[in-house]
Amino acid sequence: MNTNIVGAMHSMTLHFNLGDNVLFSSWMITGAGGYFGSIIFTIFLATLRVFVSNYVFNLQEKKRKQIEEKSHPVVRLSRPQLYLGRLPLTAIGAFESFLSWVLMLIVMTFNASLLFAAVSGSFIGFLLFGNNGLGDVCGCAEI
Repeated sequence: MNTNIVGAMHSMTLHFNLGDNVLFSSWMITGAGGYFGSIIFTIFLATLRVFVSNYVFNLQEKKRKQIEEKSHPVVRLSRPQLYLGRLPLTAIGAFESFLSWVLMLIVMTFNASLLFAAVSGSFIGFLLFGNNGLGDVCGCAEI
């Protein structure tokens, strides 16, 4: 096997080692500051992804309720108007997808700290921004 290829391969098991490239070669975890910064940034990205997801969901729910509340007949719009009206929501959805892919690539470094940071960020996001319309999934009564 070519030693250049072997030297460039990452560990395929969870680890806490330094020296991983995160997303691109200039973002390499080399010290404690970089390690901590990478963890904080990953938590921020995961929290932001949940925020954007809930924002899109809330916009769609608001639009749905506005349509239901109207008592007059629905006016049929031509296709270009429908597409232009959905452009902002589509752009936000694409940004959410981008954040999801970036988080996946960060987790694929197999650095356990970054994995836990991504999960923690999602936890914080759901805690702060809601459950994305899941309702009372635990069956608990509100206090």
